[in-house]
Amino acid sequence: MSGGLPRDMIRTARAILDTRANEITAITDIAIHVVMSEINVLKRTCIADLGRIEVPPGRGGFVDAVLEEGWPDQSTLTMISAVERDAMSVSVPFDFQVGLYFYVTVAEIFDYGLAATVDSLRNYCITDDSCVDRLAHARITISVNPDIAWRLITRFRAARGMATLQPPASLLG
Repeated sequence: MSGGLPRDMIRTARAILDTRANEITAITDIAIHVVMSEINVLKRTCIADLGRIEVPPGRGGFVDAVLEEGWPDQSTLTMISAVERDAMSVSVPFDFQVGLYFYVTVAEIFDYGLAATVDSLRNYCITDDSCVDRLAHARITISVNPDIAWRLITRFRAARGMATLQPPASLLG
C-alpha cells in the first residue's frame, strides 16, 4: 500500500487501459479488473513480507490460497467469503487484511451496489456513512492507522446494508 497517490493513479490507469484493450467496457467489469490488479499487488507485498519472517504452522493454507492467480475470486458475491475464510483467521500483516477488506468493498459497490454508488457520487454528502467519499477516507487511512480504516470500512458497509467482517484479533482488545 505504499507509493502514494501518483503510483496508485498510474497503476489504476494502466489496469483500465489493459481492460479496455480487451474490449471490456462495462463499468462493473472494469472495476473488478482494477480491484483484482490491486489485490495482486497486495498479495505480492504480503508474500514478500512473509518471506522475511519465519512462517508459523497454520499459514500454509493462506499462502497456498494467495499464491493462486484468481484468489480471492472475481465474483463479488464470493469474494468477501474467500477473504474471510483465507485471510482473516491467520497471522498476516494487518494492513494486508484491511487492504483486502477495502478492495472487496470497492468491487461490491461497483457491482450489485452500482446504483447507490452512482447516486453517492452525484450527491456528495460527507456526513453520510454510505457516501463513497467515506470509503476514500478509509483508503488513505490504511497505511497510517489500519484500525481506524477497518472501522471506517465497516461503517460504510453497514450503512450500505453490506455484510461486514469480524475484526481481526488486533481490534478486539
